[in-house]
Amino acid sequence: NERRGDAGEPFAHDAKEWMRRAAVGKKVRVVPEYRRKLEAREGQPAQGGEERTYAAVFVGDRNLAEGLVGAGLSAVNTFGKSEERSAHFDALLEAEAAAKERKLGMHSGKESAAIAPHHCQDLTLPANRDRVKAFLPALQRESKVRAQILHVVHGARFKVLVPKESCIVAVALAGVRCPATARRDQPNSVSEPFADEGLAFARATLLQRDVDIEVESLDKNGVLMGFVHSLDSKKNFALTLLEMGLARRIPTAADRTRYALALEAAERQALEQRLRLWEGYEEAAAQGAAE
Repeated sequence: NERRGDAGEPFAHDAKEWMRRAAVGKKVRVVPEYRRKLEAREGQPAQGGEERTYAAVFVGDRNLAEGLVGAGLSAVNTFGKSEERSAHFDALLEAEAAAKERKLGMHSGKESAAIAPHHCQDLTLPANRDRVKAFLPALQRESKVRAQILHVVHGARFKVLVPKESCIVAVALAGVRCPATARRDQPNSVSEPFADEGLAFARATLLQRDVDIEVESLDKNGVLMGFVHSLDSKKNFALTLLEMGLARRIPTAADRTRYALALEAAERQALEQRLRLWEGYEEAAAQGAAE
């Protein structure tokens, strides 16, 4: 468990990555197969007779467990005759035998070359914020950098893993603002209108996905300002938020970005349709107030 400082067994991150790529963002079919009461393991507290349901999970007709075992990233549990087994037990054994024969993954006799998040420099930690400047030139040098969304803070801010640079950074969308969600450290705090919807949409669209990021600048808090491009939709996520009425432009900041005209057009589209944040908006009244 990485949160407890446990790096995990060899190829644990490879297995997690395989499953992420195979299942995240896809419809799955879960087929419960049997239940088993958990027993206390050596050095771990007893589970208090907790029962756990075991199931087969499919993406289309593909059994994910069989695929994981076949990639050499999982081992088949063998039990006594009294234990229940998966209906796909024989297929799992065949997949494991094939992985061993091909010396894949944990059967290769080699160490994993995958870069796990706990091996990267976490530049989102307060103690490391000043070090983000050292990574800025490398991230700005390329027009787009492949990354992975580890955590969605709110609709327009993310915690991002950049494998090429072996670092974890905070990225905020440049020139746009999403409504603020309620703060966990303030019991009486409430979310602004449409904040929770924006957060849910960002999670459903980007969390644990591979994306391309464009970095334009760095703010005083060590947050990279730029843009996130979804590999699924092939679109700038800031434009998507604006078009849906889940964000508004910050004109002075948006106009300095490379997408200034596109951001303005996306916001105008949502305004004309009176979507979400623009519900009940009266343009004439707004212009009068500005004057």
